[in-house]
Amino acid sequence: MFYIQAFDNFLLQKVINIQNPVLTSFMTFITYLGSTGMCWLSIGLLFLFYRKTREIGLILIVTIILGGLLNDLILKNIFTRQRPFDSISWVSALIPKPSSYSFPSGHAFSSFAAAYIIAQHSKKGGICAYILAALIAFSRVYLRVHYPTDIIAGAAFGTLFSVLLFIAYYHIKGLHKKRYG
Repeated sequence: MFYIQAFDNFLLQKVINIQNPVLTSFMTFITYLGSTGMCWLSIGLLFLFYRKTREIGLILIVTIILGGLLNDLILKNIFTRQRPFDSISWVSALIPKPSSYSFPSGHAFSSFAAAYIIAQHSKKGGICAYILAALIAFSRVYLRVHYPTDIIAGAAFGTLFSVLLFIAYYHIKGLHKKRYG
């Protein structure tokens, strides 16, 4: 655990060294796009309006809601990792301090879960979604509210969750067609 914390502290310091007012404003905007999965839920709602994207929109919305519950109510309370500003004296948050635990990052979880789902529908849309997901995830370290490993774990858990949900959905859909189709 000592090596992980040392790695996190090292990378956090490197990110702090690149901070400037313009980048801070941009990262603050980006992080708020990812708050409570709102940008991803909005994309899912837009997808619902079009027949061609309705199914993927529904999967996206369910993924964000269930994933948010899993991450924030279960995973964070299992790991109970303090945030950088609570455990390192030289770190102060650049945005209002979140009150939940740090590990895994909910922003990274929802963003990478959503990016995977969108990529299953559209390669170009998936590339854009992954770029936005990476920016949202990075913004959390930049704004000093997460450690880098919180982001890595959030992205991994979010991707795994969306893969499993995607497989389960299409498995159930296939069974339904066999039974009633």
